[in-house]
Amino acid sequence: MYVNKQNQSVCTDYHILCPQVYKFEENYAQALEGFSHASLLDPGWREPLIQEQRLLTYLSSVAEMVEEKVSFHTFTIHCKCNNSGLFGRNLNFDKA
Repeated sequence: MYVNKQNQSVCTDYHILCPQVYKFEENYAQALEGFSHASLLDPGWREPLIQEQRLLTYLSSVAEMVEEKVSFHTFTIHCKCNNSGLFGRNLNFDKA
């Protein structure tokens, strides 16, 4: 089967656009899989690898920020409880 340059370009565009759609839909696992698949189809094409690396960097930074925020909130809640004297008290919530 003969594949001309125009058809090949459409095919490669398809294989890079699908993972980008997954990325915009926040379906990151499928986006990463799609970028990997696109790079396997044309090993000389660097764009899928670049996009995959950008997405991995983004996800890593988001995970770091979430971890920092969770740690900060845990610390804040712990401090507020200590300062209010809730720890060390025998709290009884029965209305009896």
